Amino acid sequence: MKRKLFSMFVACMALGATAQTTMDTAGELKEGMNSFEYTEGSSVTAYWKYTTTAPTLLTLNPEGSSNIFVKSIIKDENDEEQTITLKSAEYGYPKTAYGLPANTTVYVGVSGSSWSGNTISVGVTAEMLTDIYGIGKGLTAEDALEIKPGTTQIVGSPFTQGYDQQTYYATFSPTMGGVLVLTAGAYVSSCTVNGVSTPFNYDSSSQRYVLKTKVKRGETYSIEIKNSSPVVFSSELTFPQPGSVDMPFDLVEGDNILPSAYGKYYYQFVSSETGFARISSDNPLPEGQVKMYESATSLQYDSPSASSAVGSLNLRFEMTKTGNTYYVVINKSQDTALDEKFQFSTTPYQTGDLEYDPIVIETLPANDIVISEVGTYYYAVDLPAGLHSFLVVEAAETPNSAYTGVNVYKYGAAYQGSYGQNKVRVEADGGSEGARYILKWVSKEDHPLLFSVYTEPINEGDLASNPITAVIGDNVIDKDGVRFYAYTATKNGKLVVTAPETSKVAFLCGSDRQCTPIVDGQTYTIDVVSDNVYVIKLENVIAGDVFRLAEEEYQPGDARSCPLDIQGEYDFSGKKINNVWIRFTADKDGMMTVKCNIPYSSTEKIQYCRDTETAYPIAMVKTEYVNGETVVNYEAVAEVEKGESWLVNMQLTQVYDEAKLVFIVNDPQPGESVTCPIVLEDGMTYDIPKGTYDRPVWAKISVEEGSFSLKTDDYIGGYIYDDIDNAKNDVDGRYLSFSSWEDGNYLGYYIYKQTVAANEAGDYILKLTGNSSTVKMTVAIDSITTAVDSATNGGNADAIAVYTLSGTKVDAVFKTAAELRSLGKGIYIVKQGGKAHKVILK
Repeated sequence: MKRKLFSMFVACMALGATAQTTMDTAGELKEGMNSFEYTEGSSVTAYWKYTTTAPTLLTLNPEGSSNIFVKSIIKDENDEEQTITLKSAEYGYPKTAYGLPANTTVYVGVSGSSWSGNTISVGVTAEMLTDIYGIGKGLTAEDALEIKPGTTQIVGSPFTQGYDQQTYYATFSPTMGGVLVLTAGAYVSSCTVNGVSTPFNYDSSSQRYVLKTKVKRGETYSIEIKNSSPVVFSSELTFPQPGSVDMPFDLVEGDNILPSAYGKYYYQFVSSETGFARISSDNPLPEGQVKMYESATSLQYDSPSASSAVGSLNLRFEMTKTGNTYYVVINKSQDTALDEKFQFSTTPYQTGDLEYDPIVIETLPANDIVISEVGTYYYAVDLPAGLHSFLVVEAAETPNSAYTGVNVYKYGAAYQGSYGQNKVRVEADGGSEGARYILKWVSKEDHPLLFSVYTEPINEGDLASNPITAVIGDNVIDKDGVRFYAYTATKNGKLVVTAPETSKVAFLCGSDRQCTPIVDGQTYTIDVVSDNVYVIKLENVIAGDVFRLAEEEYQPGDARSCPLDIQGEYDFSGKKINNVWIRFTADKDGMMTVKCNIPYSSTEKIQYCRDTETAYPIAMVKTEYVNGETVVNYEAVAEVEKGESWLVNMQLTQVYDEAKLVFIVNDPQPGESVTCPIVLEDGMTYDIPKGTYDRPVWAKISVEEGSFSLKTDDYIGGYIYDDIDNAKNDVDGRYLSFSSWEDGNYLGYYIYKQTVAANEAGDYILKLTGNSSTVKMTVAIDSITTAVDSATNGGNADAIAVYTLSGTKVDAVFKTAAELRSLGKGIYIVKQGGKAHKVILK
């Protein structure tokens, strides 16, 4: 009797554990909170069923970290039943909404998980609204949804499948004028009102997406919303202050009114053509400004596309799109006695408005060309074939605005232009067929801007391609401005230029490649190679100035090719170190530490590398976090072999009283070197120190053919190599991707594991990096020989049972390890004598 009762109890428990976890066993969804608890596993999906009796807006809000989906059973074109997942409208994350027709049955699925082994609780709060107007409407223009201010409505069908954009239609016919405000709970792709783009913009205060459009009594507004899922929104008709950001004045061609009181006044218009619009007035705007915005979004984030000069009520701006709403904001800083008038006009593009239709300057020189308004203007100069000269564009006076300037470039190559505020001088070449050069002026001046255009001949020293020959000793500069000189080195060593005060020097070292000099005041030094030509560019010079040129042979420490050899310490206390190369040669194998005791400075450079032709110097910087603060020192550590040489290059700007560069070679500690790794053994746990890209932790594991696993208590990464030579040369490494998941199962919080296949017996080298602090690593080796011998008890046991990982028993009898190996490649479970083993055969 007890056994029978116990069986019934187990059956009831099993029923309770599976109830409501399928659509067939779904519970009834009720208004308010619906919850479910589960104790039979690490994850669960619970179902609730709901059937509408009238068109219904169903809203769902999950509890905690539960996830929600809604399914329904429909009939396809072949009258066959099909289960689909419905599309939701976000109602303010994580709340979702579904517009359901009458007599529709849906299944609400709520999933959750727990890795702690405790009870899983999932739940959802449901609300069923049957007084929502227009559910199911808006899918066609003929059946558009009529917007009812003061209510919540939804457009779009939850039964639509796929991710394509859908178009939903709505209409609004106001009985009074104002601003229609639509508020959506999630991002809406796009929207037009009577064909004019009117987007839903994000409102940070409400964390919703809001559309605002001005409406007039007696008119009908057609609204088209494009989105990949249904949209739920609330609506209201508001009555803001005319001229405010929410209800701008309409800009009309001709006269417009600017109210007398100070403040910000907003205007808007819809462009009917591309071209330019103009705000103009003879009245000043003291301390005020006019700004134009290309969209409601740019207005929201105060990102104007054009601005007038401060104090001016005149602005010319481009209209790049038709049917676009442009916003104009006039910031009036002072009251006036009466309302004022200003004029608004639009015109299609005129000559000079676009690069491809510029105002052509027919003859040169051309003087006192006038730009009368703020704006962007294109001019062109056509150079005849064969003319190679400077083209000079010069303003009559220095512009007042920092944003006024001209860009001069060959037509079609604006990215290669030369820019200046009041004067630009460019090399221009008509070539064999002639060439057009564009002068793109941007004026932000509050008064007319005058400029001139002319050519100048190119003389020796004007260009890097036509430099003056420099000589050792003094060189007298022949012209003001920028001058170019060339010198052919007579020896390997240093070229030293001592330049005039206030001037700047740069060097071109073949193929126009700029080489970086060492600078000490007005002394510039570069490394040179005998017979190579070096071009010297001097800027900000005055005719009659003198620069001095000298060649010097390398002294030890002057160059990478001529380093200063030291034994272990270089003391440069009290010395000026502009550029020095130090070489250290290790006297034994080990770990080299090189450090410098001067304070770190971002304006100074200490770098190091091996003494080989291909080695690239890297920064000798060590960053640590001490008591919550970042500490930066000059220090580096590297593995070295006896007789190996290393270089350190120092480029310093300061003189230090106590300054030493020290090299120390110590015997490596386990893990510091590939030749001195941490030796990993089966079943042992090790502390693995912090490993970085330039200072990894090295480990070695010796295994038979099979596999081994590494489990850690925090994240770590790195590479594994099949032998030490590959590890030393960093070739053929396999990436170690430690993970908290294994075979779809979660291992636990702060548990990471990596299983590595060992294709053959031998020593494997691990380079471990990526851990921010010490981690504990536990090793488990599962070799084929060990597993097979253990499973078969050395071949002397009774018959054993073998299963695949899926649980299927292998239909054969095995008594020896050799017989077991005949199964071929795969992973098997071997059971014998009450024990089970996992065996990997390769």
